[in-house]
This record gives sequence, C-alpha cells and structure tokens, in this order.
Amino acid sequence: MTQNGRYDARALGKLLNWSIQEMAAYLGVSVPTIRKGSDAKNHQAKLQELAGLYQRVVEGFFGVCFKGDEGPDSSQSSPIDRGAVRRAGAAASAWLNTPLAGLGGRPKDLILSGRLAAVHDLVEDIIADSE
Repeated sequence: MTQNGRYDARALGKLLNWSIQEMAAYLGVSVPTIRKGSDAKNHQAKLQELAGLYQRVVEGFFGVCFKGDEGPDSSQSSPIDRGAVRRAGAAASAWLNTPLAGLGGRPKDLILSGRLAAVHDLVEDIIADSE
C-alpha cells in the first residue's frame, strides 16, 4: 500500500516475485504506464483482487495472518510474526509459480491470461478440503 492507501503494482509484483512486464500484462497496460503511476486509481480493482488472492493463499495454506489474532475471547491482538509472514509469502509466491496438473499449468499463467477467478476457486477448494 502507498501512503495514500492504494495498492502499488510494483510493490505487489515484488512481493509476488513478478517482473514489471508481468504486472503490466496482468493489468493490461504498458510497462511505461506502470512506471509512471504504479498506484493509479484505474488499477486498484485488479490489484485488490490479486492482493486478496495472495493473502488468501498465505492465510489459508500456511496459517499465517497479516493481522494480529483477534479471536472472540481476546481483548488485545497478538503481535504479527513478521518472519512467519515472510516465509509464508515466499511459499505462496512459489505455489503460484508451480505447475499444477489440475490447472494445466501454473496458477500465475492462468492469472496472467485473465483467469484469476479460476485460481481463486481452486484456492478455496483446497482450503475447504483441508478443514
């Protein structure tokens, strides 16, 4: 997030280990457009979807929350284990780059081809099956 509360394409790309070219392809814009305004308002919906998928993979697959644990019996939140978040984030990025037989390729490739919803559905199915 930027100081004005927007998602930043370059920062999200770095988090996902995606190149600026891949982020531009995902957003359907040119690389110079990303360089000029990587947190532009017109990119926010797609960046939010991608960030939400990444967060769901980190939390659902690896059990790491970005926020403190604010359970119903807790009056205070627990501190965030930043090391665990980093490790889970790296694992989530690796998962997005791993070929999956059920998808016929890498989740990342489906996302870049405009099929983020299919990847999201798979993530939800995997999480549901593990509960």
